[in-house]
Amino acid sequence: MKKTLSLLAAFGLVVALLGAASAQRRGGGAPPPITVEAQTALLEALAGPVGEYNAYAGYNAIIAKFGPVQPYSNIMAAEANHIGALQSALARYGVAYPANPYLGKITAPETLLEAAQAGVDEEVANAAMYDRLILAVRAYPDLVRVMTNLKTASLEKHLPALQAALENGGECTGTCIR
Repeated sequence: MKKTLSLLAAFGLVVALLGAASAQRRGGGAPPPITVEAQTALLEALAGPVGEYNAYAGYNAIIAKFGPVQPYSNIMAAEANHIGALQSALARYGVAYPANPYLGKITAPETLLEAAQAGVDEEVANAAMYDRLILAVRAYPDLVRVMTNLKTASLEKHLPALQAALENGGECTGTCIR
């Protein structure tokens, strides 16, 4: 009888642990405590020199100088979504984040052609940053997913649109807009 009760208790514990793990994967329940390394990686992705705040401010400067030119307007809107994703991740782990320190401090390139080249360079650097930072958050599947999605957007959406703009004198319409 004692053996049966012990087995049932052990089984109950396993079921409870599996249920908690499943809830964590689905986004339910509290996330595990975040390490300093993972916290630092999230903050760098948001506010670092090639992070999302910088990208947003750069595209904002281009639009302030040249007007709502494509693909910069659409990419700036996407960067706002990227910022939101990182801010949500930081909030989920109870980490405070700063305001955008780059707004109003970035000077737009002299021409749209230079803007397109700068955008290409920035998106490549941004993707490389995520390659490095994903390693720092590898113990957090939700953070790996966020960073992977942001890297994919840089490489598969923003970069091709900026390359098309580069081929069209710095701006474009139609299929290059991402």
